[in-house]
Amino acid sequence: AGAFSTVTTYPLDLLRTRLAAQGEPKVYKGLGDAMVSVYRAEGLKGMYRGLMPCLAQAIPQSSIQFAVFEAIQRRLKRGREEGREE
Repeated sequence: AGAFSTVTTYPLDLLRTRLAAQGEPKVYKGLGDAMVSVYRAEGLKGMYRGLMPCLAQAIPQSSIQFAVFEAIQRRLKRGREEGREE
């Protein structure tokens, strides 16, 4: 799930980063202009430039988050069941 959401939203993240990093004079007029400019200059591949390092971070992070969630959920369930026995 984490990898899928990263892949689907990555182009917007890339554009946001490029808009934030541009200096003066402005390279892009806005989000739409940035999207068209990147697509024309670099193609669809350019919209995903830098995706692999992002996935290298997102996949382990999602896995750890899921594992911790499951462990906490099991512990809480066990605690509730122990509380009923008393």
